[in-house]
Amino acid sequence: MGRLKFLIIPEEAGLTRIRVTAHWHPQGAWGLADGVAMFPFQLLIFQGMTETIAKQAEQRAGITVMD
Repeated sequence: MGRLKFLIIPEEAGLTRIRVTAHWHPQGAWGLADGVAMFPFQLLIFQGMTETIAKQAEQRAGITVMD
C-alpha cells in the first residue's frame, strides 16, 4: 500500500515549489517486484502530474514561470 504526500514550499520572488513524495509499503516479494518494475513509469507519471498542477496554478494566477 502507498500514498502520496504533497508539500507546497514558498520560495523567494513569490515563487512556490511543489514536492511530491511517494510513501510505499510493499506486501511480500510480489509487491516488491511490482514496485521495482513500476518505478520508471511512476517517475514519469508523478513528474507529469506536478507539472500539470504547476501550469494550472500559473494559469489561474495569470503568470508564466514554467516553459
